[in-house]
Amino acid sequence: MNQEKIANGWQIRQLPDDFPLDGGFPAEEARGGEWLPAAKFPAQIHDVLRQNGLIGEPWLPGKAEEYAWVAQKSWLYRVAFSCGEPGRRSKLCFGGLDTVCRVFLNGEQVLYADDSYVPWEADVTGRLKGENELLLLFPSVARLADAVELPAELSGRAPKTLGIRKMPQDFRDYLGPKPCFTRVGAYRDVTLKQYGAAGFSNCWARASLNGALDAGAVIFHAEGFLLAKAGNGAAEGATAGAMAGDRAAEGAGNGAAERAGGGAKEAFLELRVRACGEGGGGPA
Repeated sequence: MNQEKIANGWQIRQLPDDFPLDGGFPAEEARGGEWLPAAKFPAQIHDVLRQNGLIGEPWLPGKAEEYAWVAQKSWLYRVAFSCGEPGRRSKLCFGGLDTVCRVFLNGEQVLYADDSYVPWEADVTGRLKGENELLLLFPSVARLADAVELPAELSGRAPKTLGIRKMPQDFRDYLGPKPCFTRVGAYRDVTLKQYGAAGFSNCWARASLNGALDAGAVIFHAEGFLLAKAGNGAAEGATAGAMAGDRAAEGAGNGAAERAGGGAKEAFLELRVRACGEGGGGPA
């Protein structure tokens, strides 16, 4: 796998006040207007405005109220980047987007993100060119909060901002700036990942014990893809074992099953563990 951070050449611009919250590709806005360069990236909107000398430090007394307008506006990021092998299986990975964001690659929406707590990725296989344009559109977080419709049982009892997957502290002043300091934008790396014939997309483990708490299993799962098969496909029936201190792993095996949709694969490795006798001489 090859991966490259898209860190240079980013710009931002403020969108018109009447730009729709659920608007599509901002063709006109992407071409015109005044753009501000981001000297460093990742950088949220306040960071870029500070880099360009348009605002001061939002954490200083009185400044949070003065700069509250930033969260009331919609914002657009753009960057141009090259890709030497656009035909490879590829993903755009976003470490942190705060909060609602529409991602456009070469004029096509490839991702809708609505949670600032998790990383996001978009499969862009077949959508890359030698030269590409990437846009990140962040609708006004203040307008989004006003548009939230809470369930009836919470109406009047909880703030509308509860409906936005964003740090609650961004909407209140407890131990922070007054009235509040609401962040907007990309706060972690944007990375282009390109894969060869195979790759992993997700891995996780699940552990369990029996009722007597003297035996159990640890099951490792891995999801990924396989673009070209070697031999007769995925290996089956392999065994593995491990011994460490007074624990033993036995009966390990693995298997693979092809999921619907082509070359996607899911495999698992299971380790069954049981308690050893006194002195660690062997399984009880």
